[in-house]
Amino acid sequence: MGVTDDVRLAAKEKGFIVHELAAALRGSEDYGHYAKEVLATYFYMGNGENHPPVHTPEYDFIDTQIKEVCEIFKSLVGVE
Repeated sequence: MGVTDDVRLAAKEKGFIVHELAAALRGSEDYGHYAKEVLATYFYMGNGENHPPVHTPEYDFIDTQIKEVCEIFKSLVGVE
């Protein structure tokens, strides 16, 4: 299993719905550089279809998502 599979499995185990992108996105050239050195993957936590998109005046960060994403990271490192 690769690191992307690990993230996918951790998210599903925590009850998140996982949507696969049809094509890779260029999130940041920094991450591409790091991925040359270590196994890496990139994932997003979405806000849902009825939430204003990022980089718009109406956008408001959903604070509870910090804890939710931390649950995925905890699962990845084996901390429950």
